[in-house]
Amino acid sequence: LGATMGDYVLRNARVPASLLPPSYAAWADAEGLVHCDVRITRGAVAGISAAGTERGIGVEMRGCIVVACFVDAHTHLVKTHAHPRARNPTGSINDALATELEDQ
Repeated sequence: LGATMGDYVLRNARVPASLLPPSYAAWADAEGLVHCDVRITRGAVAGISAAGTERGIGVEMRGCIVVACFVDAHTHLVKTHAHPRARNPTGSINDALATELEDQ
């Protein structure tokens, strides 16, 4: 898109609901991700709208996850098989710990 472009859209992105205002929680899927378009203006998020509704210059994200800079996105391999049967209902650390204890 180039460093000089000031206004563009990240189309069909997925954003963790925990990074959005509470009003977007109803849009979240079972993984806690919101499928949406993200409008960027002058390097900052200017708006969130339903996926596929924003027009203008943009990037097709094809469901890629969009997060803030410098996010430590990692997984613990011990959890890869537990996830389908023991999901964290809120994404909070307290519910993660409670879910892990129940699953043991």
